[in-house]
Amino acid sequence: NIIREREREKERERKRKEKERKEREKRERENAAKEGREVKETKDKKGTVEEEPKNYAVSQILEKIGHTVMPLNGEIVVRYGEIKAGKVTSTGIEIKGRLGDRVKSVAAGEVIYAGRFENMGTVIIIDHGYGFVSVYGNLINSYVSNGSNVSKGQNIGVLGVSVEEKEPILYFETRLRAEIVNPSNFLR
Repeated sequence: NIIREREREKERERKRKEKERKEREKRERENAAKEGREVKETKDKKGTVEEEPKNYAVSQILEKIGHTVMPLNGEIVVRYGEIKAGKVTSTGIEIKGRLGDRVKSVAAGEVIYAGRFENMGTVIIIDHGYGFVSVYGNLINSYVSNGSNVSKGQNIGVLGVSVEEKEPILYFETRLRAEIVNPSNFLR
């Protein structure tokens, strides 16, 4: 009898905790809806609810991550949307530096790619959260690897030369929810 009673108590406690967890999730979803964000379904046994971005505007992202830093001190020689080589429209900006200059992460984030990329030398791609991703190309060396967490202003690589111009020029691109956007929107 005592054992059965304890088992029933445990089952009641488990149900009570499950009910509390569901109520917390419901409140979180309601709060998220008010704030314009979506909530993923619970994925762990503890009932933790994680949030993910929902159409954040650039200003909202900058509000969340703080101001950004330039990836390289140098002259912008190609601007977003500019026609290059008479035929190609630039989807990023190009910043002229010196061979061997250190390239910095514009904001904190997680490295989702660090490796060689066709006609771009070493490329680093960082996910800063809220749908914001930055791309750094024409590097000769990377200080980071896939899965690394980086801080704003951290040296992530070494500037090399571009394949086209044969000069030390950083290619820098930004994406918002996978769509290419003008990097100047983020570099303030």
